[in-house]
Amino acid sequence: MVNLLQDKINSVTASTFISLSNSLNYKIVSESDLWDKGYTKNPIVYSVINSIASKCASLPLNFLNRDEEASENDQYKFLFEDKWNESYGKEEGLRLAFTNLLTFGVCYIQKKGDGLIADELHVLPNQYVTPETGLISFYETPSYYYFQDSANRYKIPTEQLIIIRLPYNLAVKNQNDGLSPLQAVWDIVLASNNRGEAEKELFNNRGAAGIISPKQNKDGRGMTQQAFNWLQDKLKGLLGGADKFNKIVQSMDAVDFTQIGMTSNDLQLIQSDVQHVRKICGVYNYPSQLAGDTDASQYANYKEALKSVYIDVVIPYMKLFINQFEAQFLNEVNLLTGSDYSLMIDKSNIDVLNQSWSERLTTLPQGLQGRIIEQLDDEDITGIITEIGLRNDA
Repeated sequence: MVNLLQDKINSVTASTFISLSNSLNYKIVSESDLWDKGYTKNPIVYSVINSIASKCASLPLNFLNRDEEASENDQYKFLFEDKWNESYGKEEGLRLAFTNLLTFGVCYIQKKGDGLIADELHVLPNQYVTPETGLISFYETPSYYYFQDSANRYKIPTEQLIIIRLPYNLAVKNQNDGLSPLQAVWDIVLASNNRGEAEKELFNNRGAAGIISPKQNKDGRGMTQQAFNWLQDKLKGLLGGADKFNKIVQSMDAVDFTQIGMTSNDLQLIQSDVQHVRKICGVYNYPSQLAGDTDASQYANYKEALKSVYIDVVIPYMKLFINQFEAQFLNEVNLLTGSDYSLMIDKSNIDVLNQSWSERLTTLPQGLQGRIIEQLDDEDITGIITEIGLRNDA
């Protein structure tokens, strides 16, 4: 079987990887490529970004006014909870925002409304947002951005946007947009896409278990033309698809059979996916075993890996979002209304960060478990009994 990956490697010239000046030939990835070839086409990228964005969006948040939870009929709490993209709730809106942030390194949230303060938050698709042209200074801020949908081109003043950024990337759009994490592993993303295409072809052509060819029988006579034509037609119906796997053709004439199997290179191609998973997960600090890397053993169990996601990834991203959201929107509301609105992550309601008594004890060495149990007072014991669902007389 033709090794598709090897053919692809052989067709690439050295200058594709290293320029003649011997410097690395890095290129800034366009927004359309980040979305089309990265998020939407690559299953690893999609899985990681979708998981982080979903967890960020579902974090329990407190919408505070002067350090107290704002009332349910507070108009700005209602705006934050229910007025995203016209009919979206907070979780759907934040999921869009974090998907853009993790894919592009920046997300744009339009503050829409007819008055001084917005009455709707609208997450814009990044690939259709561009700043004013001609801006080249780091110290300047674009006066406006253009947003192009399928029907119209809108000119949006910068003060109507909340722009959430990762660290600056001065090479994009001639101004200080955020840098997409995918930029660091873009070659891996493309290699993963190519590996997926090659794997598809391998399995598509795996429908044939072997090839039947005519040979002379012991009387010296070969297969008749009519029998050969019949056999050829049958083979055409069986080759070239995994849905044809293990189909059988029988022939009364003398034939040879040649087995078709995967080469060691073919198997290595299939197994190489795990390296792509690890490198793409690495730029998001995301445990690779949660993205299908079953060989990873950095954590004792799934729950420990999930806890690490919240501590090292989800909460830091949400803190970044809150800091910039407050600076560009809530502080503006506070100035105009005399209020003191702020957002706070409610860590006490994140289940994975709050282990139960029984879970804490099971993670300790056996001897230490015994010594801790000896130090528990009656109130502690009552709490444990209630927590694990035992009766006092059990």
